[in-house]
Amino acid sequence: LGAARVYVVAPLSEEDRALSARLRLSPLQSCANAMKVADSAGLEIVRGWAIFEVFDGGCEAFVAQKYWFNRRADGSLVDFTPRGPDAPSAPLLLAEAAEPTSKERRLLNAELVELHCRLAAGRGFPAEAMQQVRRELLSSRGRAI
Repeated sequence: LGAARVYVVAPLSEEDRALSARLRLSPLQSCANAMKVADSAGLEIVRGWAIFEVFDGGCEAFVAQKYWFNRRADGSLVDFTPRGPDAPSAPLLLAEAAEPTSKERRLLNAELVELHCRLAAGRGFPAEAMQQVRRELLSSRGRAI
């Protein structure tokens, strides 16, 4: 991955929840979420990856997904991307990129929507809860994400 540091990040505090309550954040758009928080609260954007444990057919594996999060003035990290109801209190493993990374803007298509929804299901979002997100994303196809 080329990570500079790896962190275990706790779920949001009450203060952090209050800070983000007025923002419209998506469980599938960590990069956009980090930018919204930076614009709203002045928190630095940290670029890197989230590392998720995946269980499939009795096999244990891990997947790293490009993921942006924020750094508070005291240097501690915070992740404002909403977590699923099946994993609200679980800590998250985040890796900070050693070199600055960019986010390639791509046109949203049905395949990307399905990929994002499958990743969200693995992060504690029940399939039925993702139906609304899927509809919203599919309605915005053709827009750059």
